[in-house]
Amino acid sequence: MTMQDYQVEFLAQIEKKSIGWVYRAADKGNFYASKLTVVKPGPLPSVALIRYPVIDGKMGPAVEIPLRVLMHNDMPYRVQITVNGRDFTTSIEGQLVDYWRDDRLKTGGVGFFSDAGERRDFTG
Repeated sequence: MTMQDYQVEFLAQIEKKSIGWVYRAADKGNFYASKLTVVKPGPLPSVALIRYPVIDGKMGPAVEIPLRVLMHNDMPYRVQITVNGRDFTTSIEGQLVDYWRDDRLKTGGVGFFSDAGERRDFTG
């Protein structure tokens, strides 16, 4: 949990609704979270990246970014997260989909999560 700057890459497949991960996770009440969420199901679903901070156990405002990456059902996607100082980037299949800054959490690890009613598959 003392990691500061790092890059994580994994394959993720949405099986039901969303897949989520946390980074700069200092503990259960302090982390940044991101998730890929199906906003419009179908053969070529519309997917968004949603990210939000959790500070002192309270979820902060969520930012929803519609993805321009062509997503297919039942297909894994390579996700890369880069954490460097106060800068955070997320790429999917090598395409940058999000860049943002925040300096509240200085260190923390990485993990994965699913909310109620969601299913995902990860390999990394």
